[in-house]
Amino acid sequence: MRLIGKVWKEHKGFVAFLLLMTVFRSAIADWNVVPSGSMLPTIQVGDRILVDKMAYDIRFPLTHLSLVRLHNPQRGDIVTIQSAAAHELLVKRVIGLPGDTVAMRDNVLFINGSRVSYREIQLDEHANDATSRGEYYTEVISGAAHTIRLSPDAPSPRDSFGPLVVPPGKYLMLGDNRDNSADSRYFGFFPREEIMGKAERVAYSLNPAHYLFPALRPFRQAARRTTRMNVAWWQCPAADQLAGSELTKPPHRVAHRLKPIADAMPLPTFHTDRLTLRPRTLQDFDACLAMDRDPEVVRFVVGPWSDLQAHKRFLHSRIEARFGEGLGYWSIFAKRDPERFLGWVLLIPYDAVGPEFEIGWRLNRAAWGQGYATEAARPVLIHALRTLALPEIVADIHPENRASIHVASKLRMTHRGDGIDDGVPYSRYAITRDEFQRESDGGTNRL
Repeated sequence: MRLIGKVWKEHKGFVAFLLLMTVFRSAIADWNVVPSGSMLPTIQVGDRILVDKMAYDIRFPLTHLSLVRLHNPQRGDIVTIQSAAAHELLVKRVIGLPGDTVAMRDNVLFINGSRVSYREIQLDEHANDATSRGEYYTEVISGAAHTIRLSPDAPSPRDSFGPLVVPPGKYLMLGDNRDNSADSRYFGFFPREEIMGKAERVAYSLNPAHYLFPALRPFRQAARRTTRMNVAWWQCPAADQLAGSELTKPPHRVAHRLKPIADAMPLPTFHTDRLTLRPRTLQDFDACLAMDRDPEVVRFVVGPWSDLQAHKRFLHSRIEARFGEGLGYWSIFAKRDPERFLGWVLLIPYDAVGPEFEIGWRLNRAAWGQGYATEAARPVLIHALRTLALPEIVADIHPENRASIHVASKLRMTHRGDGIDDGVPYSRYAITRDEFQRESDGGTNRL
């Protein structure tokens, strides 16, 4: 105690300064060194960023305890996260708010069913581009633009996910260096209480190439616009193309050592009188490809059928994709010939991104006209409406595809209207959970 008293007496000004600075940094504002490139190009390796600790909360000094919540993070905010899952302080961008439905297809984001806007830009090269070629895009979320980086020579195995609904009190975060960031795709959703503050700007950099001396500057933004990321529906979730630049992927994605955002519920296997439906896997790749190469099979379906390599990328991506719990593709096999691949049935978010849910079917030509499509689709539809309790299932069918319209009718789906998508006409058929329940309760017209 004497020593403490002596120190206080002789150095009370300095001690008071240290105490005030500690309180200031813990509750008001802080600065953090960024040691990794997960937020490139917005934040450079070695940047020291200023963090507003009062942007969202007033906290009790020297603790993470929030006394008053002032605001909630918004989409596009860059925040610091004291992550229990990562066991370290992270800096990421807010993408999904509580209640949002978020999906990603080959690094293209969809938020609440709407595709995020992208444009390719040119940025000056930096050190990371010497070892891993970078491509840059402006990404516009909630009206605010920022820059993201993709690595076409080393794509992330997690460039597609969802759709996922962000739980209450949690947030979905991504790094701007999308192919080299451990974020919500690996650590899951981040709780609100782990968000420590809002990163405002760069104070200075420990990297001599980037503002070695103190110089307050905003985060790096988009430079020159060049090419719009405007891809067809089948390219976006599947063809691995962004603004005409092909993202070369290995034929089989390798497992990542980090934990995925969510382990999807295993798809059930269904058995009917004549058929077995099991979850589709890469073992079915060749059979699916051969079926799709028949022009009559895909006559009424828009897709990359004329380009074999794009078709293969599309098929591989769809087989590997996770569409949410209880959703996906089922391969159809005949019980009397278990090795005979007949086709598939799907139950996925509409056009792979939602917000509606669609059912679809495709069979080899040799399996046509035998009632297999209806028999295979029926248990999947019941699974959707009864087990998953989805509110409505839709099927958009070309008006000249009489066979599929007949299947929809047999499934008690009714015509809801007609439309045109990318110049292709379609008729929408649908059944709601309430309609399904009424028919089941009435004991007539059951599926």
